[in-house]
Amino acid sequence: MPDIHISVREKLAQQEDTTVYVCGSGDYSVVFDFDEEWDSEGPKTARFQTENLFQDVFFYGCRCTVPVIGYARRLEVGVYAQNVRTTTPARVALREGVRSRWGPPEDPAPSLYDQLAQAIADTGLKLEELPDGVLLTVRFRGTQERAFLRHSEVYVGPGEMPPGYRVQLDVSQEPPVLRVRGLDGNMVPLPSIQGEKGEKGDAFTFEDFTPEQLDALRGADGAKGDKGEQGAKGDKGERGLPGADGKDGKDGASGAKGERGEKGEKGEKGDAGAPGANGKDGAAGAKGAKGDKGDDGYTPVRGVDYCTAADKAELVSAVLSALPDGDGVSY
Repeated sequence: MPDIHISVREKLAQQEDTTVYVCGSGDYSVVFDFDEEWDSEGPKTARFQTENLFQDVFFYGCRCTVPVIGYARRLEVGVYAQNVRTTTPARVALREGVRSRWGPPEDPAPSLYDQLAQAIADTGLKLEELPDGVLLTVRFRGTQERAFLRHSEVYVGPGEMPPGYRVQLDVSQEPPVLRVRGLDGNMVPLPSIQGEKGEKGDAFTFEDFTPEQLDALRGADGAKGDKGEQGAKGDKGERGLPGADGKDGKDGASGAKGERGEKGEKGEKGDAGAPGANGKDGAAGAKGAKGDKGDDGYTPVRGVDYCTAADKAELVSAVLSALPDGDGVSY
């Protein structure tokens, strides 16, 4: 089986070998060399797109099967995961195959929808064709189980179904057999009428299916879809209860200085203030003019107004001589 090697570095995808895909071939695989950004990704989807259409292939790991490309002048391959991580398209070398000439075949083959419809005929299953796949529905007592099948998830052919597909339509049998890959990986055949066609019986109900078959119809959860458009604005709701007081915020920045206001009216006279402290001595004034001569003063008298040192000594001596002699005096 030929391999096409594509490297992915920082979301840029590029073919690294010279392998050429021949249109109409169904035995090719793509081997991706992812960088560490993709280590955490589990399931991935490889998109194979031409100038007119694209096909998606669901896969795990680093390898997936190339779907049959009947005719194309350009083939590009990229990978995305969960509508979150995606790569650029890598241009793959391409050559025209012997079955890829322009124009329809002489006897056009039935479409995938027609083949699926034939496979579930008279089984009570409902099939609806959609732009990018088919919707399989099982109805029972007002309830229903649905399984959406992309075109790229349906393998048409006998034998073992290759990896990357979910449903096998084996048209080598009459009537064709429809098998679904269960959650455990095993193939589960959907009920179909075997042998010669008899009278029309009752439609299948849930009791006609095994738990494994119902699980296969449900399938695994699909990748998250794109964000929908914003809905119309709803009616205004009732006013809610007041919330708790918030904490005081930080002081805001000072505002710009405002314009000067108008002069106010004169206020009433205030009470007198307390006396102020004594001020410092002022500088010495200029020398005044000489005054008139005064009257003669009183002349002090010695012995009356004052005493000299000699007068004082004489008084002391007189006092001492007047005192009696202490010798022979008893008390």
